[in-house]
Amino acid sequence: METFTDQVIRNLLANSLKTAKIDETGWHDVGSGGGSSEAEFIDWLTITEQAQSVYADVKRIRFHPLDISENECRDVAVLRLYKDSG
Repeated sequence: METFTDQVIRNLLANSLKTAKIDETGWHDVGSGGGSSEAEFIDWLTITEQAQSVYADVKRIRFHPLDISENECRDVAVLRLYKDSG
């Protein structure tokens, strides 16, 4: 979801509900009408920087008060990612 913003997908869906195409210049609507403005009311949870997003999520989970202790953590990959990221 790094290739588009909420506004880009909202604009595409407002014009057409057909699957859009992407190339080196960006997203392009290939439909001819029949769109919907309902996309304006959806938070598409787009990601601008994947690495930063993963780091923030892991940090939040790791330090959440309801998180299990490090000794009980079954997801070793998440712990390694957290420790390696700073």
